[in-house]
Amino acid sequence: GYGLFLNSSARTEWEVGTRDAAALQFAVYDGQMDYFVMLGDQPGEILRQYCRLTGFAKLPPLWSFGLWMSRNSYTSWEMTEEIASQLREHDIPCDVLHLDTAWFSSDWNCDLRFSQERFPEPEKHLRALRNKGFHISLWQYNFIPPRADNLNYPVAAQRGYLARDGQGNPYRLPESYVGSWVDDAIVDFSNPEARAWYGAQIRGLMELGAAAIKTDFGEGIP
Repeated sequence: GYGLFLNSSARTEWEVGTRDAAALQFAVYDGQMDYFVMLGDQPGEILRQYCRLTGFAKLPPLWSFGLWMSRNSYTSWEMTEEIASQLREHDIPCDVLHLDTAWFSSDWNCDLRFSQERFPEPEKHLRALRNKGFHISLWQYNFIPPRADNLNYPVAAQRGYLARDGQGNPYRLPESYVGSWVDDAIVDFSNPEARAWYGAQIRGLMELGAAAIKTDFGEGIP
């Protein structure tokens, strides 16, 4: 019969039926606590009150509510198109095919570029799949592996687009950090030029025909 909106950008802790099976408990690492309690007989009414506070989200496109098909990972256009054919042959109503971590030159090496060997001519293939009723989602990782074969790393390092430590070197997460590979560089999205550079690459993928971007590992952002 109620909802709770905790309005804080500070770290929070939650005990949901753990210390007391009948209690929802929360704490904020801050000097003040700002929260709203919303009452309602139905979940829909509570959600409407929440949205009146925070704003109503724009309705996503209809296709985004359909079935998304993926695995870790499709490794070529041939594999992707075979999956698409099987889905249609068996009358499985699928709207989205997601290319996970292998659409780059090597798996997990996110440089926002289609592999020329495994995924050549992306615009042609994306258009062909779209003509069959499939929207294509692409995996993306908000870090840059410091590898010689990642074209984004030297550009970001030379232009000052990476978060840096106190000595001016690319910042490295502590060895005990959970949520990311600690060696990977972090794009400094507080830098407007870094945002524009990265955003232009995402825009280019959408212009090629991609319909969605999976922004993975957000929990790894320090």
